[in-house]
Order: sequence, then C-alpha cells, then structure tokens
Amino acid sequence: MIKFKNLKRNARISKRLKKLYIEAFPKEERAPFGYIKHKAMKENADFFGIYDDNHFIGLLYTVTWKELVYLFFFAVEENYRDIGYGSKILSKVKYKYRNYKIVLAIEVLDKNCDNYEQRMARKSFYENNGFSETGISVCEMGVSYELMSYAGAVTYDEFEQLMHNYLGEFGYRVFYKLKQI
Repeated sequence: MIKFKNLKRNARISKRLKKLYIEAFPKEERAPFGYIKHKAMKENADFFGIYDDNHFIGLLYTVTWKELVYLFFFAVEENYRDIGYGSKILSKVKYKYRNYKIVLAIEVLDKNCDNYEQRMARKSFYENNGFSETGISVCEMGVSYELMSYAGAVTYDEFEQLMHNYLGEFGYRVFYKLKQI
C-alpha cells in the first residue's frame, strides 16, 4: 500500500529525499536542497517520501495555492521505475488533491536535445494519466518547460500567482519567467 510521509512530521526521511532528488534531477533543474527543504516547512509546500509498505520508492514535492496544486518535483527510485509505480502514485495524488486542479512542468519537446525520446515518453506518461497541455511554458533557471494540468484548465495568471506566492517577490523576479505559447 502506497503511503506519503511528510518531511514536516518525519525529519529522518530527509537523507533519502536528498539522495533521490540529486540522482533524479540534473543540476540545472534543481534548486538547492536546503532551500526547498526550508520552504517545505511552510504551510503552502510539502515534501513527501513515498513508501510501499516500508520500502522507499519515491519523492513528491508540492506547492499549493487556493485551488491549485503544483507537482514541483516527482521522482521514483530507479529500481521501481517502469513497473507501474508512477501511475499508482499519480492516482493517489489525484485522490489526495481531488478538490484541486493539478499542474506540473515537463521539459519542452526539442528534437535537438540529447534526451528527446525520454521527453516524449514522459509527456506520453502524463497524457496517459489524464494530464493535458495548458499552452503555458515556463523558464526556471534557464531551463524551458511546458505546463500540463489535470482536473481543469490552469491559466497563466493562476500559475503566476502560485509561484509568486511560493517564491516571494524577490525570488519570483530573479528565478522565474512565464510565457504563453
């Protein structure tokens, strides 16, 4: 049975979260771990370790604002990939946040990038799990992403307000750029 353990109540899971976070996300796509850990102690963000029974299988970092939840970071341990855990976790996320519109960011599809097939597979995975394009792209620390949503359309203004609320005025101006496609 899949369970979410929140870092706010389980500080001892921090090392596992950090290890997977560093393994799963390229350096240019990561915020400093200490920063996101600190932000996860606030009321609008949560950092979960994902477990099946007592086995650590992944992580999920969410940011909420009004009726919107952003799946900022989501990763499954390498040994548990491609056997259905991603979809099972997303089903649990959809239930947990059933009163929210859910949004996530994936790397923009670019045929010239080294991991084009991986990007296509990732987009297909989310589409197969009910997510759809929003027509919004974002630039985080120089990396371009497209937004996908579940349970309702997400507007440019909604996402901008969510990120502004999470990052604060200074952080938003320095680290974030939004653009409509």
